[in-house]
Amino acid sequence: MVQRRGGRSCSQIWSSRSFAGLPAKITVAIDFQAVQSRMPGASRRAVCALRLFLRLSACMIGVHAGVDHHLGELLLGRACQPAISEPTPLQAGRAVSRHARGRQIHVVAVAAMAKLVLGAFARLNADSQLKVADFAFEDPSSLSKVPCPSIFGEPSKQLTVVIPAYNEEQRLPATLQETLSYLQRRRDRQGASFTYEVIIVDDGSRDGTARAASEFVRKHGFDAVRVLRLPQNRGKGYAVKSGMLCSRGQRLLMMDADGATKVSDLERLEAKLAEISMTALRANKAGAAAVGSGAPLGFVLGSRAHMQDAATAKRSALRNFLMHGFHVLVMMVVGNQIRDTQCGFKLFSRAAAQQLYSNQRLQRWCFDVELVYLAQQLKIPMAEVQVNWTEIPGSKIRVTSMAHMALELVMIKAGYGGGLWTVRGPQEVGKLH
Repeated sequence: MVQRRGGRSCSQIWSSRSFAGLPAKITVAIDFQAVQSRMPGASRRAVCALRLFLRLSACMIGVHAGVDHHLGELLLGRACQPAISEPTPLQAGRAVSRHARGRQIHVVAVAAMAKLVLGAFARLNADSQLKVADFAFEDPSSLSKVPCPSIFGEPSKQLTVVIPAYNEEQRLPATLQETLSYLQRRRDRQGASFTYEVIIVDDGSRDGTARAASEFVRKHGFDAVRVLRLPQNRGKGYAVKSGMLCSRGQRLLMMDADGATKVSDLERLEAKLAEISMTALRANKAGAAAVGSGAPLGFVLGSRAHMQDAATAKRSALRNFLMHGFHVLVMMVVGNQIRDTQCGFKLFSRAAAQQLYSNQRLQRWCFDVELVYLAQQLKIPMAEVQVNWTEIPGSKIRVTSMAHMALELVMIKAGYGGGLWTVRGPQEVGKLH
């Protein structure tokens, strides 16, 4: 028998303590007599592990912290107060009062957390209903604001390229130069029927991003290059969505400002988009036409999956660990249909962009995953195409960004799976605009 201060055994102290209000599941789950019989030969690590289990269990069911601390002292064999045979009515009343206060604090904390979380979902839902009338392009030649067209209007260009930019004064000019040179060469090759526009969305940059973009507007003309300035930084997802909703193209390309993907790979994506759109129309799948227009649906993602082994070898062990963890979470949300959801090179048909971006809620890192999730729900055909990709210095992804990305993945699952967000179909989306 293990003795403690006062000459009483642990079993005596256990039986004599007053645990008023302690849930039955704790007392039933712990066979303290078995623990006591093994304590002389048990290691401190084992006792600490049991104590940790008790604490976690207590937290999960909301047991008052004082009771949990009391159990921890008992299991660690610290000095115990002299035992009494039966608690007095006053002691029992105090124990019940302590437990009631602990339970009340627990309930208030849970209610406050629930209000905070639900408020975040509600704000994202409200912010997702963007009005194109609230945006305007800047024409540097006239210094005037030009109202933005709507993606729900008739297309007047064959291609729109949307480039989100935040503090990209250094990297943006080279990307724009390469992109516009390629588009001009295509126009020379295909003729005047190939029309295009490039929209740079300045996401509240604090450097000279807008000034750098405006130089290309002056050089190539306002009809070919446009700058949409957001008053404050809202995140890449919000910037891309804003640019897409103001587009005039039949096909819409999203690409990053760092130019990591060769813009000439666009033709691979266009070929795949035509293929899956035609297949969908022939099969007469549900959702093959948007808002009764008969326009084809398609969503093609540039993929770096074929370069995974080489990229893994170059990255640090910590970054590889975080990336693998992120991919596991992505699979839990959208499955493994798409191997690379995060490549910043994606092509949409106009009808697909109407539906996807009208439903998008996330504003920062994981909006790409949300687009894949929405395409699955809306039965929009998707495909991946390998692209040439180069690591460009200056990435804005940090370790803290990975935590934010994991939280956003949880929000996708909880928001749509829990009914906090609804996926609006083609007819409903058309009525909103």
